[in-house]
Amino acid sequence: MIEDFIQYAASLNSSTILIFLFVVAFLENVVPPVPGDIPVVFAGYLITQGEYTFVGCVLAATLGSLAGFMVVYVLGYTLGASLYGESVKETRFTKMIHGVFPPEQMSAFKEKFAQHSYWLILINRFLSGTRTLISISAGLMHINWFLAMIIAFFGSLAWNVVLVGGGYLLGENWQELGGILSTYGVVLTIIVMIILAFFVNRYMQNQPNT
Repeated sequence: MIEDFIQYAASLNSSTILIFLFVVAFLENVVPPVPGDIPVVFAGYLITQGEYTFVGCVLAATLGSLAGFMVVYVLGYTLGASLYGESVKETRFTKMIHGVFPPEQMSAFKEKFAQHSYWLILINRFLSGTRTLISISAGLMHINWFLAMIIAFFGSLAWNVVLVGGGYLLGENWQELGGILSTYGVVLTIIVMIILAFFVNRYMQNQPNT
């Protein structure tokens, strides 16, 4: 799949590549299997060929990432309202969710999440493999959408500067960064999921039995 992305990107003209970067970065947030980082690194290499600008590539990828983040945030926000709103329909799904996160404990859970949520959003783009989870959780917990959007923008901007800059500096050896990103993504995802499971488990154990 990655090779197909790269071949397609290489066939685009200088104006279409920016749209391509936006779309890929957007889909990578909404549909996690889409390999969004590697094409952005490749765009850094294309800058060395003189047809693209560093600022243009970074901005296109960043805006795509931000748009994807906000779409998933809204989905999470809507899901949160349907699960914990004032008029919730009792279904098998809602009963299952309420069994894990009882409605009477959600206020406390939201408060705990809010203490760290903005930091998580800031480094969200660096947490390969858990980006969608953090985005949807931010919406689910109904944290301030405007502040989340601003922080997500700067987090995405920093990450895309690293990707485009890395591809530019490595030039024809840009694929070396792709290999590093693959290993980095797998290792970091495992670590983050273990940490997340630990804290959720500890939180649930500290809740009084009802």
